[in-house]
Amino acid sequence: LNKIINNFKIKGFVVSHISQIPMLQKYNLDLIGNFNLNVYNINSINFLKDLKLSKITLSPELDDLEFENILNNLNNSSLEIEILSYGKIPLMTNHYCYLSKSNKCYSTCDKKCLQNKEYFLKDRKGFNFRILPDNTSCITTIYHNKPISLENNNYQNIRLDFLDEDLETIQNKINEYASFKI
Repeated sequence: LNKIINNFKIKGFVVSHISQIPMLQKYNLDLIGNFNLNVYNINSINFLKDLKLSKITLSPELDDLEFENILNNLNNSSLEIEILSYGKIPLMTNHYCYLSKSNKCYSTCDKKCLQNKEYFLKDRKGFNFRILPDNTSCITTIYHNKPISLENNNYQNIRLDFLDEDLETIQNKINEYASFKI
C-alpha cells in the first residue's frame, strides 16, 4: 500500500468495512464510506464523522423519504453525503468459488476466470445475475440483474457505479445525470 501511494496520486480510499478505517487513517487521505457500511440514520453518520471520514454513501436500501429525513437532519455537518443513484448492487458475497466446482480447478487454480469472460447465475424465472469471481481470495460476488436508478435529482453528491454496461450506456447515463440541476 505504501508503494502504491508513493507511485500514484491517490486522493483517498473508499472504505467498505469499518475495520479498514484505522489502517488507512495514517495516510491522511480522504476516506469515503461506501454504501456497504449500511448507513441508515444520523447516529451512524455521526459515528463515521467522528472517525474522520470525509464523505459517506447512504445505504441504497433507504427510500426517498428516508434519504430526505437524513439530509434534513444533518445540521450543517461537514461530512458530505453521497447517494448511489445508479448501479447494480451486490446481492451476496460468498467465500466460495462457483467456477472452481464447474471447472474442477479449485486445487490447481490457473485463473481461467480472468480471461475476460462474463459469468452469470440464472434464476428460476430466467433472469441472469452477474457473478464476479475474485481468485486471489476465493470470493464470489453476485450482482442484481437490474441497476437501481433514482429519479430524484436533488442530491448534492451522487455516484454512478458501472459494472458491465457498454460505453454507450455509460455515456448516456453520465449525460442524463449531468443534466440534472442541483
